[in-house]
Amino acid sequence: TIERIGRDAKTRYGWGEHNVTQQDMFLATAETALGVELKLGSKTWNEQVLKYLALMVWEERHSGRRTNLGLLYVTPNKNDSLWKDCGATSEAVLPTNWLETCKASKLNPKLLALIAEHKAHFDDAISRIRLARISWNELLAGCRSIVARLDKERAGDDTLARLLTGFENAVVNHAGT
Repeated sequence: TIERIGRDAKTRYGWGEHNVTQQDMFLATAETALGVELKLGSKTWNEQVLKYLALMVWEERHSGRRTNLGLLYVTPNKNDSLWKDCGATSEAVLPTNWLETCKASKLNPKLLALIAEHKAHFDDAISRIRLARISWNELLAGCRSIVARLDKERAGDDTLARLLTGFENAVVNHAGT
């Protein structure tokens, strides 16, 4: 079962009315916690990665350690400085001292408290997280490939084809993708 964690994160993780982070998408299963960051032209930065990492730590504290932690970027192209901007190596790996490169002044107090209380958990999550990226064009090509293989005579396949085609149209008509 895949669970999408959105605004309910406030209740799930006990934030109260604090606005700790606004993720584009955060998904969890029994084995995986995955953040998805959609980029249309703005750069990323260390603290943005940290907010997703914090969601993963909160989720593990809430419902157990995950085998897989990941952050997927969907970007306009693959020829920019994404990994450098978020403090990763050119191989998309966060260095062991990465947490020290994040600026506390850019972080919510609730997030700072979590880091202070669970630094070892953050260090462990940093060693396990996998960063990846896909361009909007690659994502659309994947959607088109799926649609091409569907049997549109089957109700479920027809519904999925219409959803993916609608998604494709929305992406194509959105500036910056």
